[in-house]
Amino acid sequence: MNESWRNVTDLPREARDPLLDALRARLGTRDLGEWLDSEGERLAALGVQTSGRIELTSQLLGSRGINAARGARAGMIGPSAQLLPKGGSYEIVYRAALPPAVRRFAIAHEIGHTYWLAPGGGARPLSPYQLSPGPDVTIEGLCNRFAGALLLPRGSLSAWLRSMRWSENSMRLDVIPTAARIFDVPEQAAAKRIFFERQRLEIAIVCLRLIPSGGASVLWAVLPPSLSRTGNLRSFSIPLRAYGRRIPPNMIPDVGDGTPWSGLLDSRWRDGLRPQPRVVARVPLKRRVSSEGTPGHVVVTCGRVYLAILP
Repeated sequence: MNESWRNVTDLPREARDPLLDALRARLGTRDLGEWLDSEGERLAALGVQTSGRIELTSQLLGSRGINAARGARAGMIGPSAQLLPKGGSYEIVYRAALPPAVRRFAIAHEIGHTYWLAPGGGARPLSPYQLSPGPDVTIEGLCNRFAGALLLPRGSLSAWLRSMRWSENSMRLDVIPTAARIFDVPEQAAAKRIFFERQRLEIAIVCLRLIPSGGASVLWAVLPPSLSRTGNLRSFSIPLRAYGRRIPPNMIPDVGDGTPWSGLLDSRWRDGLRPQPRVVARVPLKRRVSSEGTPGHVVVTCGRVYLAILP
């Protein structure tokens, strides 16, 4: 079973989807997002630590019928982690070399898979509408959504944001790296949980690493659901979702370290968020035409640039 922490997708569309309708009926809820938030918070209470970090304890794992989470033998290929049926229960195996925050998200994602399997510890899907064999993009999205709800539970996250003097309409992108460190999750998971799932903003967030010789390179990007779905079309890709994509110096606003900035960004930011044929997407951004700007927010901290872009 796959987890895609690099491009964490939002909860799949809630309307006119037979699979989601079937799952809502089985769970007795009208709102899968609310249900996942509640379930994630309930499970997090079995592993919460005073620092805010959710420990994936044996009690927490056992509550979902999981006996253990362990590093796989060297040479594991494919997904970062897998949920394996084992004698009426489950075991999670993961790549031993994963960075700690990524490993935690991968395990939390696999815990999420237990909700979409029929009771009994086997691999039979909960709903006949689920794709099998192979990953189901809707189920993968639900598992990513659950992982965020478990590792950044809404109560703990809200309390922490209040302690940071956060306002509901805030675009303080500097909280992303801090939240990632406090809750021990990948930065993109923290960004998505705060700005997409909590504030429900239709924005794209991009993180860059500054390059001493000038310019920057893309570390990660999280996209709103509409862009995430269209960006997965066959033979299409989104330039700014490419790890390592070089960003010309003139695309980056001259912003002081730690000082939030809002204004019009270079139009190539918006262009880089649009799904394009792969041959077009590979064209360097420095060779693209810059035109009227697109609204955005920027903060520079710890050698990284965080941008929120209105696509």
